[in-house]
Parts: sequence; C-alpha cells; structure tokens
Amino acid sequence: MAQAHVRCAIDPQCPSHPSTEAIFVCLENQCDEQLACPKCITGAGNHNKHNVELLENHLGIFKKKINDYNTNTREQILGPLKKMVDRVTDDLEAFDPATSSILDEIETRGKEINEQTSTLVTEFKTKCSQIRSCNRQKMEHYRSRLLGKITEIEADISALDRFLAGDCKADIVNAAKSGLCKKYQDLPYPDDIKDVSFKVSDTPLNDVANLLGTVLIGNEQVVRAEPYTETIKRLEDHIKSMEQKKRIDEARIQKSKKELHDCTQRGQDYQAHIANLQEELQNARKEGQYYQAHNGKLQEELQSARKEITADAHEKKKMQDSINDLRALGTHKVKTEFES
Repeated sequence: MAQAHVRCAIDPQCPSHPSTEAIFVCLENQCDEQLACPKCITGAGNHNKHNVELLENHLGIFKKKINDYNTNTREQILGPLKKMVDRVTDDLEAFDPATSSILDEIETRGKEINEQTSTLVTEFKTKCSQIRSCNRQKMEHYRSRLLGKITEIEADISALDRFLAGDCKADIVNAAKSGLCKKYQDLPYPDDIKDVSFKVSDTPLNDVANLLGTVLIGNEQVVRAEPYTETIKRLEDHIKSMEQKKRIDEARIQKSKKELHDCTQRGQDYQAHIANLQEELQNARKEGQYYQAHNGKLQEELQSARKEITADAHEKKKMQDSINDLRALGTHKVKTEFES
C-alpha cells in the first residue's frame, strides 16, 4: 500500500466533474456510496433525486469501516499467522533432537552387528540427515514467508491508521473504497514435510540389511520379507481354498443342470396345457357362434310373436267395438218398444 502523505483538509474531487469538489455521498444501493458534487444532484446529474448526505457527516461511517477492517485483519489473519510462526519455530526446534535420537539409535544398532554393517549404517544416517536438512530448508522458507506476510499486513494497517489520524477526506475515502479491498493470500502449512523414524529389524544376523532396519519417511510402512515356510503354507492354504471352491462350483453346476431339466419339463407341460386351452377356446368360440345363431332365431320368433299380439289386440278392439255397437242398438230397441 502506498505511503500515507499529508494533505490539507479539503474535499476530494468529484469523479464525474474533476474540477468540482465532492461534498456529498450518494446513499442509493446501486450507487454504493459514490461521491457527488452539487452538479451531480441537480439537473441531468447522475445522482439527481437520489438520497444523498454531506460527506462531512458520512466520514464517520468510512472511518468505522476502516476500523472494522483493521480489527478483523488483526484477529482473523494476523493472529493466526503469528500463531503459525510460533508453531513452525517449535517444529524447527524439535527437528534436531528427534533426528539426533534416530541417529543414536542407528549407531547403537550398527555397533551390535559389527563392521559388516558400517556401510549400511552410514547410508541410513546420510538419508536421515538429508531428510532433516530438507525439512529445515522448507520450514525456514515457510517461516520467512510468514514473517514477510506479517510485515506486509502490519505495514498496510499502519498506513490505514495514518489515514485515520490525518484530516484528508480524500485519503480516508480512498482507504475506505480501495484499501479495504486488498486480499491476502493464504499460506498453508507445508504438506510435504517428511517424518523420519527408524524401525529395528527382527531378522537374524545372516541378513545384515534386514537386521539393521529401515528408515521410514512419512507414512511409509515396513515391508517384511516372507519366510519360505510361510510362503509354502500360504500356497498350500490357497490350493486347498481353490479345491474347495472347485467342489462348490461343481455342486452348483449340477444343481443348475437339474434346475434346467426341471424348467424344460415344466416348459413342455406348459406347452401342452396351452394347447388344451387353445382347443377349449376354439370350442367355446364354436358354441358362441351357435348361441348367436340360436339367439337370432329367438329374436325373429319374438318379433313374430309381437306382431301376432299386436294383430290380436287390433282384432280384440274391433270385436269390443262391435259388442259396444250391439249393446247400443239393443238398448235403443228396448227403449223404443217401451215407449210404444
């Protein structure tokens, strides 16, 4: 961040009208506290009819943002970085004693197996020393980066503090608008630091390399050579397992063959049953055709019967009308004779 410099307590320039001092702050959401001058809030200005406030009255909000930013930076970035420096310092102090203990252990083990192991002992010690040196270089480089980041952040905070202590409104606005946008890159703890340990071998003296041990780096595991007796036993067990699996597979094959035969037999039974059902269906269709023909006959007979009933009804009506006429005639005759 640029070094703060002393300026007189004047209003900053208007971003839209550089020849005019900005004495207002626009409070509209879309304007994001942009500076404005009298020309901006009148006529065709960009902030005409906007909600504005005097810059003098709004400086307190800008100052609060700067103070909040400094406080959050100290607590959330600077504090964890300083703790990480302490952790790295402790790790660096622990490297020498730990490696020195490993070297002593290797040395003791080497003396127990005489001069024939001296070359291998030297090789192991060199390997551990190289890992230690590499770890130290990485951790010192990481600590240097942490200290550099701390120096950078403290310088930025000091510059912001000097802006706050001064009376230059333009510097305060610049710090609130641009200075607070600076992002600091994370510096994660190195993930390639390799732990070193020494595993003493239980191998008899006839194998010096296995007897001395193995230097383990990071999460490496000791790979133990398998004795011949164990290899033979493992292979015999594997053969037995394969033979047992073979017997199980043969039993499954026999079971599958039987199930296939049963399925074939059931398939034949189903086919015969389907043939019977098809025959019954043909017979049912023939019976249906017969019933349809018989039903047609019955319909014809029913129509004939209805016609006969209709004709009988007409005939009955005619007879009734004749009876009624005869009754009327007889009544007239009786009446005439009586009057006579």
